[in-house]
Amino acid sequence: MPFRPPTPLFAIGLLVGACTGSVSLPGDPQGECELAQVPSAPSIVTPAGGELKQPGELIRFEASPAAPLSAETREAEFELFLLAGDQPTTKIWTGSLQTSGATLAVNLDEGSFEAGFSTLDAWQSYAVRSRVREGGAACQFSEWSGYQDFRLDDGSEALFNEDEIRDLEITLSPESFSAISAEALPPGCVPYSRNYYPGSVTFDGVTYDNAGVRTKGGCGSSRDLSGKASFKINLSDFGDGSSCPVTRRARGLKHLTVNNQVQDGSATHERLAYQLYDLVGVPVPRRAPIRVFVNNLGNPGVGPELWGLYLNLESIDRRFLERRYEGTAAEGMLYEGTYFCDLTPENKPADENGPETCFSKKFDVDCSEPALGGDPFTYAPLISFIDQIAALPNGGFYPAITNFVDFDAYLSEWAAETIMNHWDGAIFDIRNNYRVYHDPAANKWVVIPTGMDQSWNEGQRPIDPWVPANIIARRCLEEKACEDAFAARLKEVLTIFENANFPARAEAIRTQIAAEVAADPRRESGDFSGRVDATINFISNRPAQINAWLAQHGY
Repeated sequence: MPFRPPTPLFAIGLLVGACTGSVSLPGDPQGECELAQVPSAPSIVTPAGGELKQPGELIRFEASPAAPLSAETREAEFELFLLAGDQPTTKIWTGSLQTSGATLAVNLDEGSFEAGFSTLDAWQSYAVRSRVREGGAACQFSEWSGYQDFRLDDGSEALFNEDEIRDLEITLSPESFSAISAEALPPGCVPYSRNYYPGSVTFDGVTYDNAGVRTKGGCGSSRDLSGKASFKINLSDFGDGSSCPVTRRARGLKHLTVNNQVQDGSATHERLAYQLYDLVGVPVPRRAPIRVFVNNLGNPGVGPELWGLYLNLESIDRRFLERRYEGTAAEGMLYEGTYFCDLTPENKPADENGPETCFSKKFDVDCSEPALGGDPFTYAPLISFIDQIAALPNGGFYPAITNFVDFDAYLSEWAAETIMNHWDGAIFDIRNNYRVYHDPAANKWVVIPTGMDQSWNEGQRPIDPWVPANIIARRCLEEKACEDAFAARLKEVLTIFENANFPARAEAIRTQIAAEVAADPRRESGDFSGRVDATINFISNRPAQINAWLAQHGY
């Protein structure tokens, strides 16, 4: 039978009650059990289904009986299995306990590993099950519970601790330095690809020789290596010249993305924006401040040179998806949209093989193959998505759109972009800085926003939430029921925003990074403190502006 994790149970109380009488059980060494029936299979309470546990964290397993039969001796057994392809495979650990209390729980270190196993491995999925017995050893165990899955993280959470400023050092040969700089600036506001060139990268105390290094950024934020360039780094080994280098990871991270924040004089906008998205349930990258040093070996005796304060932003790659989705759900196709890129027929690739339009594929068959049950690494899923939107008739858009779009997340993003005046994102004006991801398990699409440096600005291209540019939002406002859903979500997100005290969050970032900003030799914007003040002023005034829009439209 295929593995189907049970629904997580977060708070289940034990029922008080007992059965009387006795029943003889075959093979019972003591002859009879005082209980007249066998207990029902329990449910796993802890860990929650799909939970991502951190290395070093206490691993605790807890079961809840369906209906306890006795207040006397209660026993529980737990078994832990490796999980592969949504199926439990090898049993690796067993734990048990006897208690007269209500809680049936055992810690990992209180059980025993099977031969050949001694610990849990990072980024491995596991499944736990339990059974219970009540009334003593003469009584019979219940059936086993369903399996509950969880995963042990790789430790990368620590790399995105926003309270800590880490260091990244990049060492480039003269040849790599020149080649990277020559490809740094795109030829206008158009999709643009760059090559990786080998360099030595030191991060989190480890040096990765022959890592791939390139710049990143569009027509507004890109800089060559004479200025404060942003970087994308692939930690894999590019030293042997292979087109598919051997994968290396820093606590699970294969890719590093460091943003220069040159379009945000306050150096707060990206962090604040991603924090709001986190609060309202929109999938976005993790992030943390970071110092970048660059050593150009073409300048003997100079370096490593401080290039300043950057933002370490989690790369949106397969590992990013695996953290947020389970199993096959993480094996979908991902596309990036840039510069006036909308989900409309004129932006469809000609066929599944391309060529790319304003959308580009983020996974390719060059170095990996699609997983069983996952999407093909082609444009076919995107073409189908655009066709589905176009096929919805006038008056029949909502709620039909919810059948193939994670519409709750979409409405949350629309509301959040409204609050932060993010005109450079997926919903408004430029329709830029976003990715669309297809979850093949649920067969639904989600929009993943990025590029938040142009947010939280009072007078910069002001947006109106009732005048979106994205086709999904425009179609939504054509139908009253969908407009009502957006207005309701805008109110909810505004309440979350107000309760989260974003002025205090901005002040905390200012305090943390003020010295780093002052020491930044490649910083382009002056008046750091004044820019933070302007951001806080915008945040403080925004609720009144949002409420005025809602009232104007009858909400």
